[in-house]
Amino acid sequence: DLSRLKSHIDLKSEILTIRVSRMNPVAL
Repeated sequence: DLSRLKSHIDLKSEILTIRVSRMNPVAL
């Protein structure tokens, strides 16, 4: 399912963004 795949990618990118922001808060 395409929409399911997209939401999965969005979730992964969101987790990655949170990890980066935790390591480097100035990155956001």
